[in-house]
Amino acid sequence: MAILSTAAGRLAAAAAVAALMAAAPGAAAQPPQFDESQVKAAFLFNFMKFVEWPSPDPRSRPLVICVAGPDDVRNALAAIVKQAPATAGLAVRPLTDGDDPRACHSVFIAASEARRTAEVVERVAGAAVLTVGETSSFLNEGGLIRFYVSENRLRFQIDPVGARVAGLRVSAQLLSLGR
Repeated sequence: MAILSTAAGRLAAAAAVAALMAAAPGAAAQPPQFDESQVKAAFLFNFMKFVEWPSPDPRSRPLVICVAGPDDVRNALAAIVKQAPATAGLAVRPLTDGDDPRACHSVFIAASEARRTAEVVERVAGAAVLTVGETSSFLNEGGLIRFYVSENRLRFQIDPVGARVAGLRVSAQLLSLGR
């Protein structure tokens, strides 16, 4: 199911879209155009609202979203976090080769970094880390949410069993929007 084709999905994405629009002066004069990295960033931002991490969480706040890959998604996500008033509890960081992904609450692995998927998934095994990727094999490799494009729309799949095993509670609303 496409998140943007349902009323709940459009509502969930509206906050991130509004934040992106607010970041560009004069953007209200024309219909906004978003590239794929901005849409992915909006999804990543909204996923954080619909997932609960176990308490107590040994990692300190804020919730940390780490991005492995090119800067476009990370920069778009940082812009959303900066503009959204209710995101004081979120931080965005790059995930480089030497970084420990267990320090992150969520890790996005871009397709260009697919070679790192097995390593990241293995390192976060047993830790409450929401892993998000975009390769066709991402869920089979142990990832929890996979982006894919169908009918020119960005959509996502969720592995609810894998999320439970990781100690994460994914809301029923998010589960109903994913495939």
